[in-house]
Amino acid sequence: MKFIITILLNILFTSLFGQLTIQGTVFDDSSGERLAGATVWEGKNGTFSDEYGRFSFVADRTTKLIRVSYLGYIEDSIRISDVDISNIIIKLKRQILDEITIYSTRPLKDFFGKEHINAQIIQRTPTLLGEKDVIKSIALLPGISGGSEVSSEVFVRGGNGDQNLTLLDGANIFAANHLFGFISPFNPYAIKTADVYKGAFPARYGGRLSSVIDLSLDPGSYTEKGSELTVGLINSYFKNTSPIIKEKFTVTSTARIAYPLALSSLLDNKGSGPETNYYLYDGSIKFSYLPSDKSAISLSIYLNQDIFQSNDTNNDDENKNNISWGNYIGSLQYSKTYQNSGTLKSRFSFSNYHFKASFENIQNKELNARYLSQNNTNEFNLYLEYSRQFGDKFDLNLGSSVIRQWLKPYEISFVDFNSGDRRENEISLNLLDVSPFAAINIKPNKYINVELGSRFQLFKSEGYNPSFQFQPRIKTDFKLSENLITNLSYSVMSQNVQKVTNSSTYIPNDIWLPADNGKTSKSEQISAGLGYQHKSLEFIIEAYYKSMSNLNQIIPNNIILVPDLNDKSGLATNGTGQSKGIEFSIKKKVGRLNGGIYYTLSKSTRNFAAINDGITYPFQFDRRHDFESVVNFSLSEKWSVNGLLVYASGYRITAPDKILYHPGAPNYEYAIVELVRKINNAQFRPYFRTDLSFEKKYKNKYDKNVKWAFGIYNLTGYKNPIYINTDTDNTYNWNRPKIPELLSIQINQNVVTPLRWVPFINYSISI
Repeated sequence: MKFIITILLNILFTSLFGQLTIQGTVFDDSSGERLAGATVWEGKNGTFSDEYGRFSFVADRTTKLIRVSYLGYIEDSIRISDVDISNIIIKLKRQILDEITIYSTRPLKDFFGKEHINAQIIQRTPTLLGEKDVIKSIALLPGISGGSEVSSEVFVRGGNGDQNLTLLDGANIFAANHLFGFISPFNPYAIKTADVYKGAFPARYGGRLSSVIDLSLDPGSYTEKGSELTVGLINSYFKNTSPIIKEKFTVTSTARIAYPLALSSLLDNKGSGPETNYYLYDGSIKFSYLPSDKSAISLSIYLNQDIFQSNDTNNDDENKNNISWGNYIGSLQYSKTYQNSGTLKSRFSFSNYHFKASFENIQNKELNARYLSQNNTNEFNLYLEYSRQFGDKFDLNLGSSVIRQWLKPYEISFVDFNSGDRRENEISLNLLDVSPFAAINIKPNKYINVELGSRFQLFKSEGYNPSFQFQPRIKTDFKLSENLITNLSYSVMSQNVQKVTNSSTYIPNDIWLPADNGKTSKSEQISAGLGYQHKSLEFIIEAYYKSMSNLNQIIPNNIILVPDLNDKSGLATNGTGQSKGIEFSIKKKVGRLNGGIYYTLSKSTRNFAAINDGITYPFQFDRRHDFESVVNFSLSEKWSVNGLLVYASGYRITAPDKILYHPGAPNYEYAIVELVRKINNAQFRPYFRTDLSFEKKYKNKYDKNVKWAFGIYNLTGYKNPIYINTDTDNTYNWNRPKIPELLSIQINQNVVTPLRWVPFINYSISI
């Protein structure tokens, strides 16, 4: 141990001498927009610019040149002898087709475990109805899959949908969906960047088992006022940026509203059944202030809401159903960079997820009965982080988060106005999570990069003793040559709340519950990879193995409408899970022709004592094969075409093996008994889809930027199944003696998605 400490101290103190701290900001040359996620590097050292376009890293005094690149922009090189290295101003020019070839190189330490997505990548991906969707773009990455066309959830390396930590400017989003997943949960104008971690998690992240999706709201331009408007087939969205103090203070707001008539037509019952209406909206506003070149303050507010209404009238009897759900998010952030002393970040955030369902029965125009059910999840998070580079060989990152959660899994009330009967009940819980963390990054030479970190989680659930979790994180990168890199990582994550969803309906009644008996869920993941990078091409192969423990799941055929924390007979606890796979990706990032090819070979299982007789069974979203290909081609300065191909193994379902016709049943319906031997014993046929879209950009006669986008979703019209039904190979003869008869069945997948040959057209203009 003394030997290791001596080596670390030697690296630290020898690296403090003869070093340069290089700091600056990256801008768009024409608009003055600050470019978040730009790559800045020299030789073996480098970094990404933050959401304000700022960067800071330490380099050797022999450094003469730094390089800066950003997707869609011309790479620039800066001689440090010609600039003030404490405040370098870099202005990148936009690339015009492939007149100049850009070769963007990622820093060694960011090559594995992390994917960076910016607004340009999101805009290039074809989606349903032309709705640019950051979540759907993320679902195309290797190791990540979407659940279905009617869901906005993603499943990362065999994990559940609730095991993804989704952050918006640092605030936790518990459930993000619009219209059952048909529409993006986020306004396409609102999101600036997304950092996705599916392994090798930095110590500063915690609270979920499988992934981190870190989204940043667009702060907009600090120099130019502008607005953008997009009009689509079912909704319109808007963005406005207003600099209040030039280069100091700006306000950016976004809004989206869907057309009620268009949404209702998607749920049209063709003249039968109840009358339905559907509304949705979302909005965000971000205040960004730069007191100095080294500090920044921002306040972000985001909200979204879905409202579903159903009215069923039969003579004098009327039944009204109203269901709504949404999120309220707030985040206040402050950051300060000190010359030669590191960077301090602080954040206070608030997150709320709410669901409300009400039912009213009206007879003879008088209210007869009313039922109300709702649940709320609230979280307050105080976060502090300090990072510093000690020379070019040693980085330090430490901090802590303090999270207080108030969960109200259910609050119900029922009133019968005729009898005067009134019933009310509710459950509320308080949770506390304190998680300090620390990490060091060691770079003994230009070929090796080692990150050692740990997170210490103290979790207290009301009614239970505190629990403590130690979560080590180790990541090593070895540069075998200038173009070849290998990686090995190990990480432990824990999760203290889990989502229980009523699967009997597509309405997302998500209920968040604390860990059973105060036991947090835990995952351990090890991964190894090999990467090759040459000019604009990037090839990565990565293998992983992940184990999970203390999982919860609803027992099949149980519907938990109202959770009872004392009676958990419908909930399977103390479950385990395993997932393993190999991921391949090939990317061409720049040029007239760019895109990516992704493939994942994986297997994921679950085991619960109360499910499947304790025998391990396939995870519902276990997809053995998952293939995606994205192609973008610039035809000219005005025209571009984007294509997407998706092929994946069908996800798992539970189907009966036999059907028993039971004697003595009063009618045909009650005579059927389905016999199921194994959970998730059947599988949908493979999912296949191709999308194609075209874009035309030009300036109109008023010198405004205009874009037309049109295309077709599911171009081949492939019939992807969404439901199964069963048929017997013979029929029951009701005229013969009623004796039990066991019949074989045939599974039919003839209920298919209506989303075939779906056209779209969108019109966008900069005002």
